[in-house]
Amino acid sequence: MILIILLAGKAGFASYDTLFSMTDDQIYISKDSGQSWHGIYVESATTVRYNHMCIDSVNQLIFAGTNTCLIKSTDGGRLWQKIYPSGISEPVNRVAVSLNEDKNLYVATLDGLYVSSDFGKSWKALTLPSRQAYFLIPFGKEKRIYVGGGQTIYISNDNGYNWKKISNSLPEDMSILDMAVNPKNSLQIFVATTEGLYYSGNGGKDWKQKSISPKDWIQTTRIAFSNTNPPVLYALDNDVKESGISYLRKSINVGNWTVIASKENIPIFTIANDNPNVVYYTFTATMGLSGIESSLSSVVKSIDGGKTWKTLEAVMPGYSKTKLMLLRPW
Repeated sequence: MILIILLAGKAGFASYDTLFSMTDDQIYISKDSGQSWHGIYVESATTVRYNHMCIDSVNQLIFAGTNTCLIKSTDGGRLWQKIYPSGISEPVNRVAVSLNEDKNLYVATLDGLYVSSDFGKSWKALTLPSRQAYFLIPFGKEKRIYVGGGQTIYISNDNGYNWKKISNSLPEDMSILDMAVNPKNSLQIFVATTEGLYYSGNGGKDWKQKSISPKDWIQTTRIAFSNTNPPVLYALDNDVKESGISYLRKSINVGNWTVIASKENIPIFTIANDNPNVVYYTFTATMGLSGIESSLSSVVKSIDGGKTWKTLEAVMPGYSKTKLMLLRPW
């Protein structure tokens, strides 16, 4: 399950953010910070499967990859157009825009890696070191790209023409759960794995384990830098052995962590693109009514970096299958 959120206007409990969420078969939008949702009609084909979304906050564009095409919206998600790279027949696994605002758009498929410098009008095919491109993090101006998936991480310093494996010193039996790269320093990488959280400050030449909890069974599943204040990090951990409690933690110095929220079944969180103190997460609660149990998922918001929280009066659509949610930053 993956979650991403996008922000509109000044953030606060009294103001409204625009959120997007995605399941396999539907994209949803909320224009009131998650208090109400409606589905966006994108594709008429019933076999469409949505895989991933990303945004270009500078140019106010939204991209979504499906099992049949890549689509783009220029009006905040109301209308969409196909911009699938010519000649590609494989599903889009990941789509990403450069973190240093060079207008490059990257698409990873099972066929390879493709880059467009004009938002999808034309494409150039690049090599892809692994078909398991579950994480794609490009820095276009530096010609640096990270690709991660399964048990491997690769780096390219020439915009995808040559690749080097940088995960050799990580545990052999680990699996990558999430990756985060400092948007202001592309050599600083965090990797959440099944064997713990690891950090590299030199582009993956060497790694150090960064313990979040003294308990070995507390597993980090999500981690993200703030885009505007990248020393600020948020991480989501789950107790996979005892209580099943999820912990949302914050670090302001790439190392020391503070728990800012704990509940059962927190699947995802997201940070506002333009404010490191605006954070959303969802949690799932089981309710009993007339002897029948049902599960509902709510959205929770903080505007002060996790010091205080407000639970929004809404139920997320498709919550049990939500794989991505975005907060629009305009």
